Amino acid sequence: MTEYRIDELAAAAETSVRNVRVYQERGLLAPPRRVGRTGVYTEAHLARLRLIRQMLGRGYTFATIHELIQAAGSGQELAHFLDLDQVLSAPWSDDESKQYDRTSLEALVGPLTTEQLERFHRLGLVETDGDVYHVRSQRLLDVGAKLAAAGVPLSEVMDLAEMLTAVANGVANQFFKLFYRTVASEGRSESDITESMLVMRPLAREALDAAFSLALTNESERLLERRAKQARSGVRPTLDDGASGADDGATLTTPA
Repeated sequence: MTEYRIDELAAAAETSVRNVRVYQERGLLAPPRRVGRTGVYTEAHLARLRLIRQMLGRGYTFATIHELIQAAGSGQELAHFLDLDQVLSAPWSDDESKQYDRTSLEALVGPLTTEQLERFHRLGLVETDGDVYHVRSQRLLDVGAKLAAAGVPLSEVMDLAEMLTAVANGVANQFFKLFYRTVASEGRSESDITESMLVMRPLAREALDAAFSLALTNESERLLERRAKQARSGVRPTLDDGASGADDGATLTTPA
């Protein structure tokens, strides 16, 4: 789960640090977890902060919002004053889109061929308006640029992006199928459905992050076990994808 310092939280919610402190002083926003002298906020704080700002934007006073929170014991009941379309259209992360020209884009990822640019388009990662390139996920671009800088060929970075996009699209599709099947059922009021979506939004990302972290742990353990077996057999330990069944013949040995 993403964590924020107070300035990062304010920036993600498009407000000021002063406003965050005011909301806390008025009991609208829970205090952060303390790590030493630093306050650490979570996505739950960000979701609450965005709800508070939406309520204030609709003309509700601090006192009214405070009463609602106190009465319910949770900020989720603020959803009664929001509609489902607003909740669905709210950002799912603090990621942002950014505009580049060809030169600045290539300064990040390296020279791009026409075929590679077309592939970015097919993946839905870049949209072009004349000579302007709209990157839909700055975070994904940054990761790709760092992988390329580390020596991973750009074509393989794009292969990885394509695979991750396909997996993420599938998970998102299953998330909404679950939502439609179990929450957005006939007979429930829209405010109830909206509240449930507010609860499920952060859980969707948290579940995917937890599952991927577990998968990385399992893969790391498999590699460590394989290298230990090689060492016990007197074979120089290697780094490859041996047991995964996807060996392409490339093997990277550890330095002597």
